[in-house]
Amino acid sequence: LVEYNLVYEVGRLDAPGRPALFATTEEFLRRFGIGSTQNLPVADPVVAAEIRLEVEEELSESSDLIPAEDKKDDSI
Repeated sequence: LVEYNLVYEVGRLDAPGRPALFATTEEFLRRFGIGSTQNLPVADPVVAAEIRLEVEEELSESSDLIPAEDKKDDSI
């Protein structure tokens, strides 16, 4: 998608692995016949809440796998 100029990297998530965050480009909107990001469909709030819960559970599980001595101490 990046090679076709449909998305671009906008940052990194502050989570294990620091996954990239992407946003759509004007080219994406043009190719799919969307006049504006305001015209994109709204996500179902129930589905969005379920996804958020699953992600939080996965992040919690992944942090449990890191030995205590390897975890970053943010209190300093």
